[in-house]
Amino acid sequence: MKVRAMISDFDGPINDSFREGLRRIDVLCGLNGIEFTREKRMAIMNHWGKPGAKMLELALRIPEADALRSIM
Repeated sequence: MKVRAMISDFDGPINDSFREGLRRIDVLCGLNGIEFTREKRMAIMNHWGKPGAKMLELALRIPEADALRSIM
């Protein structure tokens, strides 16, 4: 069998983006006047792994359009 491609999951053991992701979400919240409380941080952690806009929409309880705009 000839291998034509290899797919790997770079984010995880090699590159952990979790802490940096939380830091950036905190900055985005500050820029948009959203208080980033402990409860919202926990909600982000519970929804981590979902697509970015959906995670922000569910965890921060912001409108879908605002969540989509924040990831663009």
